[in-house]
Amino acid sequence: MNRPIIVHDAHMHFGPRGPIEAAALTSPLRDRFPAYKTMQFSRMEDYESQFEAHHVEKAVLVPFVLKEPGLETQTNWCLDYARQHPGRFYPYALIDDDDPDYVERHYGELVGLKQHIILHETEVTSARREMFALLQEHGLVLLLHTHSDKRVQYVTEIVRDFPHLKIQVAHMGRAKADNVPFMREIIETFAPFENVFFDTSTIRIPEVVTMAVRKIGAERVLYGSDFPFFMDETGEEDVMQAQIDHILRAEITDRQRELIFRENFDRLITFGK
Repeated sequence: MNRPIIVHDAHMHFGPRGPIEAAALTSPLRDRFPAYKTMQFSRMEDYESQFEAHHVEKAVLVPFVLKEPGLETQTNWCLDYARQHPGRFYPYALIDDDDPDYVERHYGELVGLKQHIILHETEVTSARREMFALLQEHGLVLLLHTHSDKRVQYVTEIVRDFPHLKIQVAHMGRAKADNVPFMREIIETFAPFENVFFDTSTIRIPEVVTMAVRKIGAERVLYGSDFPFFMDETGEEDVMQAQIDHILRAEITDRQRELIFRENFDRLITFGK
């Protein structure tokens, strides 16, 4: 691609630096979950400059997944910012098992719900069934980062009971970022489920993108940066550029890159109807 790449980021996190940094540095969960240790706090001070530098035209706003700020607070940060920039930012809410009606109250300004292993057990509860039914009804997305040992069973159960629910499997379904056989197994297992798609966040292996495109088609792969989380040892890398580069190095066509970087977002990431 010789022209600037227009990016629509399907997996990035949003929140104010102060409370996020305080929670991450002081939490008793810091030694248990890597997410508490892998944030580039300085880059969070100016999201707009990051978007401009990397030609990010649209982005989802995924709440941070820390326990301490609270579910509703982290979701509200995303909703409030998106309201200030209509047409550019697309917020998710965190699954709240104590408030399954949240989707019904806010579906017109949400693109879906996020589930994460720090906050949620990997099980289909009655409250989840209520939420999944609402997501399916309103055309919203379920964004999943679930426990890896239960991932296949969990997603298979959801697809069986909610066959039209859009499911975005985060991080190409990985357990660890370098476990290619695990990702291959997940992608192959979900290949028959056309409503299940994958994002590329945290995957720095171009061959995985190539494999996914060949097995399920470029139409089911979305670019995601996972900003402001980093993967290198120094924590100084340009996260967005690193994520863009590994897709550029994949053995796929320019047309397939266009789908991954931009067009799939526009087709799959939509506000509730």
